[in-house]
Amino acid sequence: MFVQRFESLQNFRGVKELKKPIEFTKVNILIGPNNAGKTTILDILSLLLHPDIAPAPGSGYYSSRREFLTNLRGGIRRLVYRYGGEACAVIEYVYGHSFRVNITVNAETGTVDCDITRYELLEKLGVRDEGELARLVIYVPSDTTFLKQLYNNLSTKDFWNSIHSKGLHTRCAKFVQEITGHKYLFLIHTSDELSIVKEINHDYIITRLVDLGTGIFRATMMLLWFSYVRPRLVLIDDFEFAFHPTLTKAFIKFLVKELDTQVILATHSIDVLESLIELYEDDVLDSKDCKIIHLTKDEEDKLYHTEYCIDKMYGMVRSGHDPRRVAIELGL
Repeated sequence: MFVQRFESLQNFRGVKELKKPIEFTKVNILIGPNNAGKTTILDILSLLLHPDIAPAPGSGYYSSRREFLTNLRGGIRRLVYRYGGEACAVIEYVYGHSFRVNITVNAETGTVDCDITRYELLEKLGVRDEGELARLVIYVPSDTTFLKQLYNNLSTKDFWNSIHSKGLHTRCAKFVQEITGHKYLFLIHTSDELSIVKEINHDYIITRLVDLGTGIFRATMMLLWFSYVRPRLVLIDDFEFAFHPTLTKAFIKFLVKELDTQVILATHSIDVLESLIELYEDDVLDSKDCKIIHLTKDEEDKLYHTEYCIDKMYGMVRSGHDPRRVAIELGL
């Protein structure tokens, strides 16, 4: 585990205050209605480990996580509640030992600061340089422009040579094969595009990855990126967009079994809960390693949450509860 606790939060985006700390485990699913604070939580965590370090390789040509997030949201003022004053958050890490980081955003001065230096982080985490530091946390926002940019970055020859040398082109093709039941062998780089090779009756067909459909294209692109970067924490907003339930289950399984990384995912889909239950039944997920975190805000924009362990969710769904009723109760 990498991030242990979201200790406190004040005046960040649409959230006035976090009423009690959020405890994280290995697999964390953020659920709740629109404007419940799911994206706000992910945005703050995307500034980790420090707002001045670069985002993970492949995220785009940004010099810092601060620049990445302010560009995504339209400026620093947009990160602060009611677009004025100061926002702050305290997050607790566990990486060999426990320590806390305080992040502040000031709308008046236009600054995003952290109470620990990058050099102190290198020492605490025992990593060699800021390049390695940048790989530890990876963020996929719900933003089509970002995904296009990610695809362009993965399609460059230099990036692809690294992917190929690590054998990731065959690893991710096996993922597509698992989803479709067709014999896909490996990904290839052709004319600045990603394509995939399929075997049919001892013949080989090359298909552009994007032509396999939005869901498979999006999932494969993300997993290819994650496998290359090897982060300790993956953050994804609306991760199941265009995913069939089978794809949702396989995607989560890949994150847990193949990457063995901590994940915090935001969703509006009841299919995600069903996928978690199936993975629990298959012994892929353990009850102590998976948590559903239901977020709600009151009329004063104070953020509350309720936590459900996977075995409790299993009991709710498998005991005959109407899945639609469960979805309504959870604000999905």
